[in-house]
Amino acid sequence: MGLDLDPDFVAQDAGSCDCGPAFLGSGEPMGTRIGLKQSLDIMVRGTRAKNIPLIIGSVGIAGAWPQVLLFRDIIEEVAREQGLHFRIALINSDVDKGWLKGKVRAGKVKPLAVVPPLTEGEVERSCRIVAMMGVEPIIQALEGGADAIVAGRSSDSALFAAIPIMRGFDPGFAWHAGKIIECGALCTQPVEGVTTSVLARIRKDHFVIEPTHLEGLCTVPRVAAHTLYENLDPYLMPEPGAITDASESEFEQVRNGVKEQCKLVTFPRASAFKCSMPRPMPAGDIGDTDVYGCQWHTPLLDVEIPI
Repeated sequence: MGLDLDPDFVAQDAGSCDCGPAFLGSGEPMGTRIGLKQSLDIMVRGTRAKNIPLIIGSVGIAGAWPQVLLFRDIIEEVAREQGLHFRIALINSDVDKGWLKGKVRAGKVKPLAVVPPLTEGEVERSCRIVAMMGVEPIIQALEGGADAIVAGRSSDSALFAAIPIMRGFDPGFAWHAGKIIECGALCTQPVEGVTTSVLARIRKDHFVIEPTHLEGLCTVPRVAAHTLYENLDPYLMPEPGAITDASESEFEQVRNGVKEQCKLVTFPRASAFKCSMPRPMPAGDIGDTDVYGCQWHTPLLDVEIPI
């Protein structure tokens, strides 16, 4: 149904940190090969029928190189079965241990929040380390003629922002729209009996977020709430290579979608990347410092707090 809306590309964030580090360490995917092939078959056949790019990032849940190779193998299997011919680009996000230990030794590695400083010993003990990429490698692959991209660990939003930025759209709108739709239908209002995905239409001075199902619904609270999703700051959206300031954003209900307009300021940030590596102990075990819990109550989104 979404392909009937003639999108310029299809992107899929296939990763998460929620399931812990086991899949990064093992290089195995979280899903079964049968399940992965079922989803990839739909996406490959659909995008090839429309002759539009397919971008998949953080494949296999962690974006490790063995997971990238698995996704390539499945896509090539689908292509053979369907008689399809197209170019696939693989993007490796695995980090060389020797290179990273050199950065640690030079004082170039900074810990995030309460995480203790990284040591060369911890780097050496890690079986696999990945770095989170932004739009640049994806754009390079597209400019090289890729029809389908299978990428390692990626910024969720970058998968959706890459093509609009490559085509000259305002990076602020591209990053903001990508941030809202990176979890798919989570930014839509649940409607009984309706299964939908989500589409972003980016224009010169605004973008519109809408469901792909005709009876689906995007609302201002749901779309605005996803701007806050996984962000420490309610206005600043940090991504690899850029930070977008959405403090002056305005949302408007249009039909079954939501229109965002206003000036979004995007400014470059210092060059760096986030490294992910398996923990030396299971999540939640005694001594594990990477555990958090939270709960939120949806009606609180309607509470206005005077400043």
